[in-house]
Amino acid sequence: MALGVVAWPRAGETLLPIHSRTLDEATRNKILLISEGSEPGSLDPQVVQGVPEYHIIMGLIEGLVGCHPTDQSKEVPGMANRWEHNEDYSVWTFHIGEDRKWSNGDPVTAQDFVFSYKWILAPAFGSRNGDRLFVMKGAEDYFKEKITDFDQVGVKALNDHTLQIELVGPTPYLLSLLQHAAWFPVNLKTILKFGTISDRDTKWTLPENYVGNGPFKLKSWRSHDVIEMVRNPLYWDTATVKLNGINFYLIENQSTEDRAFRASQLHKTYQLQLDRVPYYRLKHPEYLRIDPWQGVYFYRLNVERKPLDNLKVRLALNLAVDREAIVKNITRQNEQPATGFTPPGMGNYQAPKVMTHDPDKARQLLTEAGYQTVRGFQSSTF
Repeated sequence: MALGVVAWPRAGETLLPIHSRTLDEATRNKILLISEGSEPGSLDPQVVQGVPEYHIIMGLIEGLVGCHPTDQSKEVPGMANRWEHNEDYSVWTFHIGEDRKWSNGDPVTAQDFVFSYKWILAPAFGSRNGDRLFVMKGAEDYFKEKITDFDQVGVKALNDHTLQIELVGPTPYLLSLLQHAAWFPVNLKTILKFGTISDRDTKWTLPENYVGNGPFKLKSWRSHDVIEMVRNPLYWDTATVKLNGINFYLIENQSTEDRAFRASQLHKTYQLQLDRVPYYRLKHPEYLRIDPWQGVYFYRLNVERKPLDNLKVRLALNLAVDREAIVKNITRQNEQPATGFTPPGMGNYQAPKVMTHDPDKARQLLTEAGYQTVRGFQSSTF
């Protein structure tokens, strides 16, 4: 679950210097003050892996499709104003709007996407996000150097404003995949100005050099302090952007984050300490918001070592875990107990309830596995 404390901004007009703003001033001027956890490792969409980095990049760069403001299962136009696919969803064609521009004034073209995908898949670049594109024909083989000609990869610019993507097979869920930063475009001219296709984290990500195509522009980045972005007047849909800017404060300590909120220095926190949840529920429920976060926590076991090499032992351990009690009494964030790798709430997917809390069955399985007593099981070598 994503959990934080929130106070929504009101209307306003102009920008103020970062350190002279109070919450009321920022609210009047439509500046959202939000904490975002630790210092981002990068603002390069081809490199980042963390959720905080993704939140920041979403304001700076937009992909072929956008995110629906209230329903994550829906897609809205992004750089593409329309798209279509063949009968089995294995070939998609995206039509890039002629009014889409980079923040330096360059038009966004289909070739920008071809270059971006070539860049992230380049073996010398070594992106850990390259596998996100493996649904595209030839992408995995190019990434693993089984082929060296990028023309064999299933992406091509049919013209300046038409991009075609050919996939390894039917992929009706492609639009949801395209919302990951790995599929976002980068400005070819800017990238090559500061390095080659194999260079990582060059000076192009500095505020004075950063070129994006999203609703905001990168204004400043004070290390371990704040990242400031302001409205991008060249964004194609700028009329619907409600904010004049966003300040992402880089506060790692959750206690410090909570104190900043209570001192009227933040509109929204990134996370909240578990022991503060009861306080806000009781005293200030209007400030508390708990949203679904589509992720699953699990333990990885070495199944080659005794006694975990025994299927019945592993099943017994699963049945012995009371997931409902954990989320109710320990984590206390309204999580839904997971029974599989696909989290509850993914579109219309209904996870089968294959795992339940059944300690009696767990004891029976341990007995069948040869562990007649708890002492015998505990003495086993893990």
